[in-house]
Amino acid sequence: MLARPLLGRDFNWSSNKVHVAGGVQSKPAIYEVPVSEPIKNLFKRWFNDWKAETITVSSITDIFANENYRRILGLGRSAVGPILDELQNDPSIRLLTALREITGENPTPREQRSSLQGIADCWLEWGKKHKYI
Repeated sequence: MLARPLLGRDFNWSSNKVHVAGGVQSKPAIYEVPVSEPIKNLFKRWFNDWKAETITVSSITDIFANENYRRILGLGRSAVGPILDELQNDPSIRLLTALREITGENPTPREQRSSLQGIADCWLEWGKKHKYI
C-alpha cells in the first residue's frame, strides 16, 4: 500500500513507486523514487552528489542543469524542509536557488540581497512562518 504524504505536484501515485518528473525544459526525465526512502534522505544524497559532480564546473547553466539538481526540484515542496535544514548549516547559493525555483517566492528585501547570509536568514524566517522549520 502506498502512503500519500503531501508532496510536490510532479508525483504520480498510480504505481507502487513514486515517479518524480524532472529534467531540462522540453525533455523531462522520470526518476523512480522508492516510497520507503524518506524525502530527507533522497534530498541529502542528491544534494551531496550535485555538489561533488559540479564542484569544478564554472558554468552556472551546467551547474543547474545537473541531473541531481533536477531531481531535487522534482521533489517539489516536499524538499523545502530538508533544504531549509541544510541551509541552517551551509548558506549556499545552490540551496537558495532551489528554494526560489520550488516555491516561486523571494522573501528577501532588496536591501538584504547583497549578503548571502542575509538572504539565507530571510529564507529561514520564511520557513518558520510557513511551518517548514
